[in-house]
Amino acid sequence: LTVLPGEVIKVAIRKGNFHYKGGQYIFICVPGLSPFQWHPFSISSSPTDEFVTIHIRVLGDWTKALYNMVAKSRGASSTMNVLFEGPYGGVTLNIDDSTYQHILMVSGGIGVTPMLS
Repeated sequence: LTVLPGEVIKVAIRKGNFHYKGGQYIFICVPGLSPFQWHPFSISSSPTDEFVTIHIRVLGDWTKALYNMVAKSRGASSTMNVLFEGPYGGVTLNIDDSTYQHILMVSGGIGVTPMLS
């Protein structure tokens, strides 16, 4: 986990045999913070990347507690146990074939993360 500017946390999980498509999301649990709370986050990495990456913007009590936990650990990055479940959802437009030559996606703020993947 890495603290980024703008109260954002980057979570990178080694991909292994995990398969997903752009625009999908996963549920994560950080047992060191709360063993029973699972929260959904959009996957921001490409399916071809070595790591599954999500970006978490501090917007509530749980994300603030996670941010504080990561910020207090050694330096700007830390390693901790993160459980994940998924992937779920996906874009309803098939962007993997050649039907469309150009696609325009518009989003802003932390909502841009599904568009990154």
